[in-house]
Amino acid sequence: MFKKDAYDKAGNYDSRFENVEDYEFWMRLLEVGDKVFIEEILMEYRINNEYSVTYKNKEEKISMKSAYASVYHRKKCGDIPKVSVIIPAYNVSKFITNTIYSVLNQTYTNFHLIIIDDASTDNTWTKINAVYDSRIIPVHLTLNRGKVECLNIGLQYALGQYVMELDGDDWVEPDTLEVLVKEMDKLANNFALAYGNRKIWIDKEGILHEGPIYKGIQYKDKYEMLALMQTHCPRFFRKEALDYIGGWPKDIIENERLLPDDYAVMVSLIDKFDFIWIDKLFYNQIRHNKNVTHHYAQECNHQLEEIVKKTLQMWGNHYKPIFHYDSIWISKVDLIPTNMDEDDR
Repeated sequence: MFKKDAYDKAGNYDSRFENVEDYEFWMRLLEVGDKVFIEEILMEYRINNEYSVTYKNKEEKISMKSAYASVYHRKKCGDIPKVSVIIPAYNVSKFITNTIYSVLNQTYTNFHLIIIDDASTDNTWTKINAVYDSRIIPVHLTLNRGKVECLNIGLQYALGQYVMELDGDDWVEPDTLEVLVKEMDKLANNFALAYGNRKIWIDKEGILHEGPIYKGIQYKDKYEMLALMQTHCPRFFRKEALDYIGGWPKDIIENERLLPDDYAVMVSLIDKFDFIWIDKLFYNQIRHNKNVTHHYAQECNHQLEEIVKKTLQMWGNHYKPIFHYDSIWISKVDLIPTNMDEDDR
């Protein structure tokens, strides 16, 4: 129940937000005045019958439209962050709370946190909703889409100049955003990606054991990046560059869900943009038996080979690849000039 004069000041219900029209209207209404919560049951509400919104519309559609309404009002009110952090999350209930708070507790505070729950079958979504912060934009999918599509969905709600990608079972150091923003602000717009060093943590029966620290690489050219087949964390993008390439690549491997998304997006960017490595530990990565690449090594290697071959073709076919394996993984690629004689190889 609201006052008529408050309604007149806030304006009518907006048909653009049908199915989440109450949510959108309340945001405008609260700009006019305060609300009062009466802690009594005053209404009986029927759900999942033929007349209810939740019956006629998938929860996913309502969630995504609510996020759109939230972003619409943030823009209208000038709530434009410097950084948009995107967390795709699937069945990471054990880790997601720590991941979220590693962002919320950053020394740099001008950010939005977009969390995409990819139809988790555990209580990941419950854990996400248990954390309250005005900077969080949560989205709940009811059909599992995979990491690439989750990241691209999150990109639709990203208003920041920069976008940082963070997996739902990892965490970042408290000064990560502060340092990355400071460094990227110094650079020209042709720098699309900044990254640092990461520390590995091994999950053994619920206990984390310290692993090695992997340093980043400052590449001399795009062919070195392609050949070394390394990915880096955290990936801190200039949003204009992501928009330029159309977000995270999703159609490199036909009819397959892309697994090495980190490598694919770096390959897509480096042809047109520069990267910067900052020699500092930012990222903590957990290795456990639920990691996607742990279960799909053969498929991942196949996709990596295809990415390299197609990329070399797009770059003019100046090299042919020879793949080297370390145990079950591709460790590096030798790029052989196509005009080299067989004896020279």
